[in-house]
Amino acid sequence: MATAGLKGICQIARQAYLPADAGIGYNALNDRLQISAAFAGGGDSFVTSGLSLSPWLYSAGLGLVATRGDNVDPSGRYGVPSFPVRLSAARRRRRSQGEDLNAKAGRSLDASAV
Repeated sequence: MATAGLKGICQIARQAYLPADAGIGYNALNDRLQISAAFAGGGDSFVTSGLSLSPWLYSAGLGLVATRGDNVDPSGRYGVPSFPVRLSAARRRRRSQGEDLNAKAGRSLDASAV
């Protein structure tokens, strides 16, 4: 996986700093997970597929650091990773058709209201 990111820190008071970071990565080994399973009571085995995740990964974080004179720096940080789900072609088609139907319905409602 290849990643790149930015980090920065901003002094917001004499002894308080606001660190922030953002990153992006690309997972070259983005293989779709498949699991083979069977019921304990018998029957044929079946295969389930995992989510189709995008190979692009994103992250962001924000924190607060308070410095003190006795070499103690209390801090807190909140970070958010993101793994976008890639829509399948059929799902994209259904979604766009649904939006088209909603747009047509909205136009017909507008015309009847006038």
